[in-house]
Amino acid sequence: MGGLHSKIKYTFVTMFIATLAIAGIPPLAGFFSKDSILFSALAVGGNGGKALYGVGLLTALLTSFYMFRLIYLTFYGKPRYDEHHVHVHESPWSMLGPLVVLAVLSIVGGWVAAPSFWGGLDHFAAFLNPVFATHEASEGLSEAQAHILELWLAGVAVVSAGIGWAVAFWLYLKQPGKPEQLAKSLSGIYTTLYNKYYVDELYAAAIVRPLVWLSENVLWKVVDVEAIDGTVNGIAHGAAAVGDTVRHTQSGNTRSYAVWVVVGALAVIIILFWPALHPIVTPVQGAVTK
Repeated sequence: MGGLHSKIKYTFVTMFIATLAIAGIPPLAGFFSKDSILFSALAVGGNGGKALYGVGLLTALLTSFYMFRLIYLTFYGKPRYDEHHVHVHESPWSMLGPLVVLAVLSIVGGWVAAPSFWGGLDHFAAFLNPVFATHEASEGLSEAQAHILELWLAGVAVVSAGIGWAVAFWLYLKQPGKPEQLAKSLSGIYTTLYNKYYVDELYAAAIVRPLVWLSENVLWKVVDVEAIDGTVNGIAHGAAAVGDTVRHTQSGNTRSYAVWVVVGALAVIIILFWPALHPIVTPVQGAVTK
């Protein structure tokens, strides 16, 4: 959008506080949670712990970069919309109220963990101790050494967040034309990142389209239409055909009814007297054969 910081001031302030928090800027809540996550990753130990810590630190830097990129593209710079057709205004307090509450909590929510930085108790970690196992930072480190290590790691995390912030500030506020130049000079990398490593395309090709084809050509056309609908419709058509044939016996012709009565009476007589006639007929047939 661009240029919205003076038009929706409350939204801008709450969004900026949320960005500072998620980037891990002290003393907001995101700083303490990020510090705990990175320290716990390193506490796994060995090369695996170092790899997790490295990935977490890189993620923290990228998070800071793209969140401040969002801030600068949305709230700073020249407006990229038609002000005659788009009327920007603050949301009602039914929506702003929750934003303000969340912004305040983003500022003070992490303070329950703050005492751990000067040797006190991390109340949040103590609250979660029954749920999560605790780890030492590294084998052979004393409690004091582990505390110093955590302070160093917190400082590194803040520096990484600051680097992400500085890069976003330089690219999208001080040099707004630079991103487009970089996109042209690094078109292959830019296209790959812009398309999210083509994960959606690969997922569609490997999962979505085969499932759609299976659903349409097998489950729908064969199972549903041919098997289920064919069986139901076949029973219905068969019943209709039998009914259409039988209904011709009800012609309204008295002579026809009389013939059918005689035929029915003969059929009943044969059924009733067949057991009695059968022993007589059999010997006669045997005599003729001889």
